[in-house]
Amino acid sequence: LGIDVDNSGRVYIADSGNHRIQVFNSNGNFITLINVPSKNGNPSDPTDVAVDRSNDRFYVVDNNNHYILAYDLSNLKLLETYGGPGTEKREFRFPFLITLDKINDLYIVDVINTRVQVLNPQGLFVTFIGGWGVEKGEFFRPKGVAVDKNNRVYVSDSYMGVIQVFNSTGEFY
Repeated sequence: LGIDVDNSGRVYIADSGNHRIQVFNSNGNFITLINVPSKNGNPSDPTDVAVDRSNDRFYVVDNNNHYILAYDLSNLKLLETYGGPGTEKREFRFPFLITLDKINDLYIVDVINTRVQVLNPQGLFVTFIGGWGVEKGEFFRPKGVAVDKNNRVYVSDSYMGVIQVFNSTGEFY
């Protein structure tokens, strides 16, 4: 589902149905795979990956287990996990896509909680963007997220058929 590229051109792909991340070189040749672990007997469902080039990490969204996994880019080992199921800070209900801003904060689409949750690279809570609703600044079914060089946050809503724009603190433009 999701994809990102590191500084050396390696391509990281969230292979959701196979519960793993696949890594390829820039020519498309297979390098390795990383099995995303099950949690409490519940198989993983990696839906996206984001590379943090400056902190030598990459992050994987596990949709089924409602958390984010942080891996070391140099050895591909799991470092830690962020979050769990729920509705509070650092809790998710089916996180889906992820992106990073220029200071490497993580912007995670939290689909059923109808928001984007922002964590810093150490997994600490920063802010929420949006919430349930159909008005400006609210979401019915958020799916995609992107952050531009000016830290404007773009969020797609698959049900409403719109893209909304926010600043990095979550204020609607």
